[in-house]
Amino acid sequence: MSFTDAVREIVGDAAAPTHGRTSPPRQPPRHEPREFSLPPEAGTEAALAYLRGRGIDGEILDELHGEGAVYGSRRYSHQNVVFVGRDAAGTPRYASIRACAGGFKGEASGSDKRFGFAVEQRGGPIEVHVFESAIDALSFATLHKIRGGDWRTLSLLSLGGIPPVRPGSDFKVPCALDQWLGDHPLCSEVRLHLDNDGPGRAAARAIAERVSPHVPVGIEPPATGKDVNEHLLGVLAGRETGQRRERGGDRGCR
Repeated sequence: MSFTDAVREIVGDAAAPTHGRTSPPRQPPRHEPREFSLPPEAGTEAALAYLRGRGIDGEILDELHGEGAVYGSRRYSHQNVVFVGRDAAGTPRYASIRACAGGFKGEASGSDKRFGFAVEQRGGPIEVHVFESAIDALSFATLHKIRGGDWRTLSLLSLGGIPPVRPGSDFKVPCALDQWLGDHPLCSEVRLHLDNDGPGRAAARAIAERVSPHVPVGIEPPATGKDVNEHLLGVLAGRETGQRRERGGDRGCR
């Protein structure tokens, strides 16, 4: 019996020497792209109540919910709010998920980040207001309405987060903005309302540097607070304080 045969008899074929031959390398498993599907709707009233608690105007939410752009969903016992992004044909391609309690933020499986949550203006010149999150976009719409404007004359785009800006790295325009500009070749201006912190300011400068040769870009961080939603809540708190003072003054004049 040969040495090879003896080894096979003791421990099986897998341990037999190969005499210099090597088996083909194992191929890594191939991951097929996951098919996108929207989370099932559940608890929408709780989700909209959460957004109203963040200062978002109720009529804006009702209209967007009627269009299927904002709704509620549950995973186990957790209530979430879902923001839907669509392609140019109106087909849902993306969903941002935000927990109504706690800090969870995520995306539906198979989401295509090129198609972020957006509100399309109706008529007029096309300029797009860009935000890190859907809540900031809706906060901006609410502020516009508070100031007497028609929020439906705005185009709003959420990037679903921003990429980090690293020294020496090749920064790329976020794919949601890149796609939006490709779908709207007549865009007249990009107005960046990213967070008023280090990463937000760095990303705004980097985006402006790459986009401004093609489209005018304005960098407009919130006047107060870290983000547009914090600014909105501050404005609403100030309005409430002013209203209380007015009511108190009226009583004092009687």
